[in-house]
Amino acid sequence: MNQNATIRGTDPFFDYPTEKRELLMQITGASLAYGMIRETVANLTARGPHGTYLLSSVSFLETKGKSVKSTAK
Repeated sequence: MNQNATIRGTDPFFDYPTEKRELLMQITGASLAYGMIRETVANLTARGPHGTYLLSSVSFLETKGKSVKSTAK
């Protein structure tokens, strides 16, 4: 049985200029990885004697040799 499917749409990634795509991938990748790490740390510490430990929020927009800014207060 042959079945064909066609998906149509636009990918906003390709709307960015080529020279900005690398930076976009770095920022998005770092944000996704940090979010997963943050959730894992919260889950692992939730059952401990000291309670849940939450890593602060971070913005990865300031990369490329600049310091990473924390949004936590």
